[in-house]
Amino acid sequence: MSDHPLIRREGDLQWEITQEALDAAAAAAATSVEGVEVPDRRLAGALRRTHAVEVAETSLRVSLGVVCRYGVVLPTAGAAVQAVVAERLARLTGLEVERVDVTVLAVTRT
Repeated sequence: MSDHPLIRREGDLQWEITQEALDAAAAAAATSVEGVEVPDRRLAGALRRTHAVEVAETSLRVSLGVVCRYGVVLPTAGAAVQAVVAERLARLTGLEVERVDVTVLAVTRT
């Protein structure tokens, strides 16, 4: 995954979105799905990135690790996460979201 910021230029205007902001936006969108949480990176372990947004030339690719509450239908939750993350990041950045890969890391009873 890229650790470079997203830099956009529109006429005389230039703006930048940091990697951390993109990752946080993806995680926030995912947690808007009922029964889905994104673990804090510090708790998930130093070697495993739980969420990351890769910036390509004109598109984004997202990888998310989520925790689902017991009883949530996993394929349905995964599809909902994909849809909401793609829609919100496209709206926030103005870029196409090529893909959103979702991995269910755990199921909890809480």
